[in-house]
Amino acid sequence: MDRQALLEMYDLYHRPVFQYLAYQLGGRIEVAEELCEHVFMEALRSSPPGMPRSSWLYQLATAAVNDFTDRPAHRS
Repeated sequence: MDRQALLEMYDLYHRPVFQYLAYQLGGRIEVAEELCEHVFMEALRSSPPGMPRSSWLYQLATAAVNDFTDRPAHRS
């Protein structure tokens, strides 16, 4: 993905992806910010596998939440 395409995607999807992460994490804003950065860095490294970009970003975001909550220090 080229830089311009990534910037456009970021402008369009940053806020909704961040809000999704914050909701999934029970309002933990700092963690949501960190994971949102991770999602967009992952988007930079890979490209959507034949699906709409929004679906792909939410798939990356869901994986990031699952990875975070599966860490032993964050289990209930």
